[in-house]
Amino acid sequence: MGLPRRTFLLGGTLTVLAAALPMSPGSAAGQNYAPGSPDSYFRFEWKKTGRTISGYVYNTSNRWAARMQLVVESVDRSGKVVAKTTTWVLGGVPPNGRAFFEASSVREAASYQVRVLSFEWTERRDLRSW
Repeated sequence: MGLPRRTFLLGGTLTVLAAALPMSPGSAAGQNYAPGSPDSYFRFEWKKTGRTISGYVYNTSNRWAARMQLVVESVDRSGKVVAKTTTWVLGGVPPNGRAFFEASSVREAASYQVRVLSFEWTERRDLRSW
């Protein structure tokens, strides 16, 4: 008997604003955490290079997170979201593991937010090919 499959659609401000940190020229890194929600099972490490944000989403639960979609938000200096782009985490995120993601054509901004838009808890055998 397996875990029930549940789909979560997440909205609102569930992540901490990840401002650009000084690193090498043309790149930035950040981490997001969202305690107290389904997002509390996920954290991010990412960097911005040119118009691309890429990195890893970490799953701290003992369940597979499948069909995960992320949203990358470009935020201006006043804290207003000025642009959004979405990307899929292909193959899902394994229990207590990580998976790579990449979002291209990200608008230049003062800072960025990366957060989970939707996902499903599932068993490994339930993962479907893309």
